[in-house]
Amino acid sequence: MNSENSIFNKEKENESFKPIRACLVEEENVDESTLSTIWKIRRNGEFVDYSGNEEVYKKRNIKNAGKETYAMSECTPENKYSNEYFNSTGIIIVGEEKNSKKQISFMTHQDPEKFLEDKKELFTKDLTDLIKIIKEKCKEKSIDAIIFGGNAGFREYQESIKFLGNIITKELGFEPTVMTGPKSILSKGDEPTAGYFDTQNRRLYIRRSKQASELNESYLPSEVKKQSSKW
Repeated sequence: MNSENSIFNKEKENESFKPIRACLVEEENVDESTLSTIWKIRRNGEFVDYSGNEEVYKKRNIKNAGKETYAMSECTPENKYSNEYFNSTGIIIVGEEKNSKKQISFMTHQDPEKFLEDKKELFTKDLTDLIKIIKEKCKEKSIDAIIFGGNAGFREYQESIKFLGNIITKELGFEPTVMTGPKSILSKGDEPTAGYFDTQNRRLYIRRSKQASELNESYLPSEVKKQSSKW
């Protein structure tokens, strides 16, 4: 089963604005067309490697504070993907370059236990710097931002969503969309969430096992407490 989620603030609406759209891909029931698209992104896209080492991060110019803390890609036209979002969350921000119709994006993969605690200052600086870069490079009002991932059984999920939402809202002037609720607690043999982003088409494929309908709803970071009461 594949389904689409997309909500965005009214103040972001204009004729040229194109929101990021998410396709929820159930691990147990993925169709061949979607699977082909995902593999194309994997073959040609940039891997935001959360578990990479110093050599990998340096080669790919990935912002980080060490292995399995956080990983942030550059702002580029390439597709992006990352996997093994257990408790981790991801951010995608995309915009249309000035003087062209080319889309550029960056993608992140971060562990709340790290970015809410000892890596908080470094994380905030790196994320803020990337947002400033994409703002500088892109047309006004062409930028969209989303958050995804997380674990419903993780006690810091709500705090992490509010924290990320505050940084993005401060820099961009609007709340990012949280594309879905978190995944339910992993059972034996259950795969973690993976995200595959088609930059030029602004389409995110969120691949995870089948979830209860209330965990598939989009919401805004300011609504996380209210939304979590349904889970």
